[in-house]
Amino acid sequence: MKKNELVTEISHRLGCTKTEAAKSLNVINEIIVDKLKEEGEIYLGEMGKLKTVYKAERPGRNPSTGESVTIPARTNAKFITGAKLKEARN
Repeated sequence: MKKNELVTEISHRLGCTKTEAAKSLNVINEIIVDKLKEEGEIYLGEMGKLKTVYKAERPGRNPSTGESVTIPARTNAKFITGAKLKEARN
């Protein structure tokens, strides 16, 4: 599902305009990013949770040239699926 399709579905279910639904979705995205930066974890109810994970520096390889490179350390977001979402997937 693309963002535009999600906005359309939100506006349909809430009975609001697509502009209002898009603004709401953008605000939710901003809140998620801010809270992950501040707290490192967000519980999303029965869907699961988002948490930040640290990935240490590690060796890698450029697939085009075969040259060895060092992949720098970074922080990523990881989604951990909740029980209800796991059941729905299967």
